[in-house]
Parts: sequence; C-alpha cells; structure tokens
Amino acid sequence: MDVGCGAGELVYMLAAAGCNARGFDPDNNYMRWARGLMGDKVEQNRIEDVNIQAASLDLVTMFHALEHMREPGSVLTSCAGWLKEGGLMAVEVPNLESIVQAPGHQYLKVLLQYFNQHTLTALASRAGLRFESGGARDEGENLRCYFRKDSGARTIEPESRENASRVLGILEGHQSLAHYLSLTHYGRAWRRLSRTTGEAVHSATRTDAAMLNFF
Repeated sequence: MDVGCGAGELVYMLAAAGCNARGFDPDNNYMRWARGLMGDKVEQNRIEDVNIQAASLDLVTMFHALEHMREPGSVLTSCAGWLKEGGLMAVEVPNLESIVQAPGHQYLKVLLQYFNQHTLTALASRAGLRFESGGARDEGENLRCYFRKDSGARTIEPESRENASRVLGILEGHQSLAHYLSLTHYGRAWRRLSRTTGEAVHSATRTDAAMLNFF
C-alpha cells in the first residue's frame, strides 16, 4: 500500500513487476490521472478514512507525505497496524539536516513537520516499527528509512538534547556566502536541469504508460 500515492507511479511500477500493489491519495487531480491508468488499484481517500484490514500487508510505503501530516505519530501507528508482524515500511521525508538548499530556502510553508534520522526513528519506534536500514540520500536532501513491524521494538525518546544541539550546529554553520561560492551548489543545479530536460524529451513522444515503463 502506497500512502499518499500521488499520481500512482510507484503503484503502477510495482504492479507491473507482479506485486499486488495499491495506493490512495486525497488529491482529486492526481486521482483523475491515476484512475485512467490503473483503475481500482488507486482510490481517493484520506488516511483517517481508508479501510484496510489490520495485519494484512507485507509492505507500506510513504514518500514525501508524512511531513504534511498534523499528527505524524498517529499516521505511523495506523500504518503499523496494517502491517503483518515482520512487515516492512519505507518512509521518505525531507532531511532537516540538509544543507543543499540556500539558507533562506530551507523551510517550506506546505510542510508541517521536519525530521532527521533520530526523530523519525524515535517516532516510528512508538508505533512498533524498528529501524532496519536507510539514511540520507539525494546529496543529503532527503531521508529514506526502512522500518520493520516489531511489536517488541524498543521505544526511543525523540527529545534528545544531543540531537538538538547537533542539528542546530549544522544549520547555524550553513551560511549563504559559503553556499553560493560552493561548486556543489552549481553542480546540483546543472544535474537537476539535465534530468528535467531529459524527462521532457522522453515524454514528448510517449504515452503515460510508456513513460512509466521507460523510467
């Protein structure tokens, strides 16, 4: 189950690989596109209203959705309840420790929550999800973690003075002058432009399904 599946790209690719994949998202615009391609494999719904049998899933995915939730702990608890014991949950969120953005562009109004690996792992542990693997990716911009459903998982406290002090030091050390003088900043911009251009070229002559199969 892909929570906050957007236009359903991941659902489509997992289904094409032979998985019994489904997804849901509250956005009507996404669902109009996704239903045309995948039918009843996706549905328009909120996590509070979706009907999923307890302990029925092997895998739950949530990519860039948790940071938009008012109560992320409750969301993770709901997802953990759908998983079989030993089932896997993959979560990706923006990384609070990222310094790839300019200092004035680190925080977005559409995001209600920010996480680093410690706070995400701690929150997941309260839902009975044990950290298995993962960490920062995409040059540190995002954080992807894999959690295992484990009813006996040790609970981790998110309120850590050491963690807070370390994050504060990272963010305070990220200065505008050094950022714009860094070759890393311009190399990242070029790679993103190249990727976007490549996607536009490939999508110009392909159907929606062909594009998903290509990427």
